[in-house]
Amino acid sequence: MQFAVFKGELYVIEANPRASRTVPFVSKAIGLPLARLACRLMLGETIAQLDLPEEPLGDYVCVKEAVLPFDRFAGADALLGPEMRSTGEVMGIAKDFPTAFAKAQSAAGAHLPQGGAVFLSVSEGDKVLAGALASQLHDLGFRVIATRGTAEAVSRMGIPAHPINKIPEG
Repeated sequence: MQFAVFKGELYVIEANPRASRTVPFVSKAIGLPLARLACRLMLGETIAQLDLPEEPLGDYVCVKEAVLPFDRFAGADALLGPEMRSTGEVMGIAKDFPTAFAKAQSAAGAHLPQGGAVFLSVSEGDKVLAGALASQLHDLGFRVIATRGTAEAVSRMGIPAHPINKIPEG
């Protein structure tokens, strides 16, 4: 269900009496058969009767990634619009987010570029980390493009960075 609150009033925007593809993903991620549990609730059991664990199961991170069909359609425009749907999904599971994300990307068939340009724009507190990242990317042969403040911080660390304006800057 989707809800909205407007001027203190609660509105139901949408109610879909169906399970999307997200339900099996979440079920696997937390180790509980959500569709079966939902059916039991609809048949009259209470949440207390389901004997649910206090915390979701598993000491891991799960990442869901869409699998898009661009490789199936030669010459297809890779820019997504509202009519573009994924043809499937994959799950990356690991002890930490970066590894789970990498697994999901790999399973979806994503290939990291070997060159080109990267864009960086970070808050003031993250500029030191951005410098380390920019250094690694520069060493791999990528051209670094960054918003003005990030470009200045990265350049002070000895990494060439091409500055660009933010939208309100022109």
